[in-house]
Amino acid sequence: MSLKRCNGWVLAGVLLCAAPAQAEVIQITAEFSPDPSRPHVNEFKNTTRNSGYCERLPSECKRWGIFSLGTSITMESARSIVANHPDPRQGAIFSVPAGWRDVSVTNESGQSFTVQVRIAGIGGA
Repeated sequence: MSLKRCNGWVLAGVLLCAAPAQAEVIQITAEFSPDPSRPHVNEFKNTTRNSGYCERLPSECKRWGIFSLGTSITMESARSIVANHPDPRQGAIFSVPAGWRDVSVTNESGQSFTVQVRIAGIGGA
């Protein structure tokens, strides 16, 4: 077997084992009502319905001032994931952008503005 053919087989094996990417679009809603007596406060009030964790444990989320979004994204492992393994590649690896991101929002009048949001955490069951 030539090296070129061997590399082709390795590549085919990797492609067969790779899981397909999944994504979901979730609409997040918020209200902004400026208070002339507090011009330095520029916070949005989240009006998105809780789902996932905060839907099941609303008192915990209220206590911490957080909300959650559940998705229908699923993952299955071909084998068990051992706890405390020495090699990070033996476990599940998720990459989530945790930095602030600029997002364009549009109000009911059609005006667009840029706000900043970030993902504070990710979980699974």
